[in-house]
Amino acid sequence: METLHRTISNPHKPNLDWRVILALLAACTMSCNWDFGTVQPERVWMATEPIQCLGNPWELDWLESHNWNYSGYPKDHTTIELEPEEFAIIQDFYNRRGVTVFKAETVQKYDTVCAACFCPEGHTLYLIVAIEDVQKMIEFGYRIETP
Repeated sequence: METLHRTISNPHKPNLDWRVILALLAACTMSCNWDFGTVQPERVWMATEPIQCLGNPWELDWLESHNWNYSGYPKDHTTIELEPEEFAIIQDFYNRRGVTVFKAETVQKYDTVCAACFCPEGHTLYLIVAIEDVQKMIEFGYRIETP
């Protein structure tokens, strides 16, 4: 019995055995970071202006679960940058409300702010969330805005 041997023919290129092509693709897919089957969900930037005195919802939630230990909250008040621990607090707060936060950024907005606790901290907090979470974030007081 004869063995079937298929080749891909192109009059301008040498014939290649389909098994060679398959082996090359398999080798590349194992060594390359190609992902043919996964589609990243669409993500959206959301923005809000945090207020002072640890009065934001994620801060109040953390304080309540830590015996109102204001000095223990991981925040550097000398910078607008988020501490990694504070980002984790924000992620956890929204995750427990059904929203996945992928990334956060802060951008300076005001040079001078009032000293009252209901006043803004002077920067905008931007969070990237999945598009299906946008309505929830709007209900939390966020708006769609790119940094």
